Amino acid sequence: SFPTRRSSDLIGTSALTLGFFCGANFRYEVDFLPALVWLAVIGILGVERSLANRPQIWRNVARSGWGALLVFSVAFNLVATVGYYADGQNGAGVRLFNEGKVSEAIEHYQRALRLQPDYAEAHSNLGAALEESGKHADAIAHYEQALRILPDYPEAQNNLGIALWHGGKES
Repeated sequence: SFPTRRSSDLIGTSALTLGFFCGANFRYEVDFLPALVWLAVIGILGVERSLANRPQIWRNVARSGWGALLVFSVAFNLVATVGYYADGQNGAGVRLFNEGKVSEAIEHYQRALRLQPDYAEAHSNLGAALEESGKHADAIAHYEQALRILPDYPEAQNNLGIALWHGGKES
């Protein structure tokens, strides 16, 4: 077996390498999750082993440290994935809208906006679906919201003009 110092250097180097790689390729994070969890467990066991002959206070400090890092990691990843989930809901809405399932598309756009209220594309897409459903006033409100978020969004500008024209108003 390796001395504690060498194994901690190896663990640190491996973690750093995997961290940089996964940071550059976020979409592959799930593929490397088992390896990263295994690496974290080995690191925790290595710290526990190196502190085995130390006073209890050192072990408690180490356990508090890796416990806090674990909580931070889980919370960070949950917050970071909200945007991706909103993108998924918006994409599902686009697919359903293109298939002619407008009411189901509206539900997906609304889910995306509950997750990420400042999502201009979802507002614009919801406006298009509402326009298709004959709810011109609601569509206009969503196009305007999309333009408040992203003023130079050409699709929302175009769709707002069309919705205002359909609504009998001049743009």
